[in-house]
Amino acid sequence: EYSGTEFPRNLIYGSAVHKGLELFWKGKDEFGDAIMQIACVEAVKFAKEKGMDEFDIAEITALVTGYCVYWKNFAKLCKTIAVELPFELPLRHPVTNIAANTWVRSGKIDAIIQDPDGVLCVMEHKTSSEYLGPNSIYRERLKMDPQISIYMEAARELGYDVQYCLYDVLRKPDISPKKKSDNTK
Repeated sequence: EYSGTEFPRNLIYGSAVHKGLELFWKGKDEFGDAIMQIACVEAVKFAKEKGMDEFDIAEITALVTGYCVYWKNFAKLCKTIAVELPFELPLRHPVTNIAANTWVRSGKIDAIIQDPDGVLCVMEHKTSSEYLGPNSIYRERLKMDPQISIYMEAARELGYDVQYCLYDVLRKPDISPKKKSDNTK
């Protein structure tokens, strides 16, 4: 159980992958093709610091590498505007629009990019072990994701005229290593 001092494995896993994607979008122009290696090294470094095992580290490396290869050509056509952009918004009453005195909404937007057509968008990264195909439950939930609505509003409040969200989800492999005792054949 999560005690507040140690992160659950799935949060460490997602954070390590996220670290690699953050570096990819931050450094794609400056580091060119080397950014894939830099992103992987930093993701692995984070995972090792948090005590992830060798199998998880191999998966994280594969996910970050695959992501960089997949997005590389598209990313070259885009301009990175902001990465890990922090925000704080007042929490407003839905009817009166009056801001709460003690509560705020805050977070970090994964990235804001300008797409090849010159349109600004919020980019949101996720990792999941769920099925992601057409008509999947995961995709249905995205239609009502309040996090994205908040990010869109926050980006606009910060002066970025974002028009849509580019939601990229990395699916974790659903394989696991066999223990030697599992090999009965």
